[in-house]
Amino acid sequence: AEALLGARSEVALRTDKVLSDPSFLKMSVAAERAGRVIAVPEGPRLIAYLREKRAEGFTVVALEQTSSSEILSSGTRLPRRIVVLVGSEQQGVPRWLVQSGLVDLF
Repeated sequence: AEALLGARSEVALRTDKVLSDPSFLKMSVAAERAGRVIAVPEGPRLIAYLREKRAEGFTVVALEQTSSSEILSSGTRLPRRIVVLVGSEQQGVPRWLVQSGLVDLF
């Protein structure tokens, strides 16, 4: 996470229980220790978190893999300060969140 997001990065997960999940730990290869990890449950707390970050000057970007997705590469230009929303494996980013007006780029 530090190489991608910088030393002052913050990763928000739906629940901190994921940090003890053996599958997550195997996949993350200790990346969760590179920055600050916080729990932000879906719903009102997530909305408040996104509003806070936007007020601090962050751009909220939702990432999903679809048939029309744009491939991100080292040449992809991203905003300097971003919050990246990653949807769940099959459902993606919840539609209510995309339509909330809190997502700047999709």
